[in-house]
Amino acid sequence: MKGVYEYLEVPYFQHDFNNIEQVTHEDDKFHGIYGDHKIKPKIEPIESNAEEILGKNIYNQLLEKNKWYFDYFKY
Repeated sequence: MKGVYEYLEVPYFQHDFNNIEQVTHEDDKFHGIYGDHKIKPKIEPIESNAEEILGKNIYNQLLEKNKWYFDYFKY
């Protein structure tokens, strides 16, 4: 995060990624299935369920055709 602040040339703010407070409240019924606006109180990696959602065939095609991307971003 410090790099972002340096790039933007603004004073650094110390974040607590283990204690995130939800200060906004949205009525998700207007956003359909993509409208989850609930914020988790802690930032942590989530397990991918892409294969379950896309199916094994499409998932494997994406991995094969975009190997450089997955390697670069360490997926």
